[in-house]
Amino acid sequence: MTSNDSMACAVAPMLLPEFDPDPTLWERIRRDHARRIQVRRIRQFGGFGLGLALVAVVVTQGIRWSVDSDPGYQGISDGRVQSQRLQDQLESMGSQPFGSDVQARLRLVDNDLQAAYDHGADDSELKSLWALRNQLLESMVRQDTDHARLLTRI
Repeated sequence: MTSNDSMACAVAPMLLPEFDPDPTLWERIRRDHARRIQVRRIRQFGGFGLGLALVAVVVTQGIRWSVDSDPGYQGISDGRVQSQRLQDQLESMGSQPFGSDVQARLRLVDNDLQAAYDHGADDSELKSLWALRNQLLESMVRQDTDHARLLTRI
């Protein structure tokens, strides 16, 4: 043996022992891979669903904020509230039936309001109709109050 041969033996790679893998190894690898794919899909669809829910909330809140900040809508809303307040006041007074002319005018205004909503009227038309309705209700409240004062004077 020469010196080169001894060196070649010292540098020769050591071989590791060979063994047969567990027979269920490939099945476990496939099962773990399928589980990772399933978890990834659940996360993706969950994220997608969460994103859709967030968009829906933002859109509905945006619509609500735009309606609440619209001065025309505020005027219409105020007219509705005042009208309801006057109507409640009339009912609480236990008022007697009013003249047919006032009731007929109130029915006409109510019909005009309904027609305006049906054809998508603009805010100025709706506000004017609510104001007219409120004027009629206020006249009915004043008339009822005046009548009550006459009765108390007797």
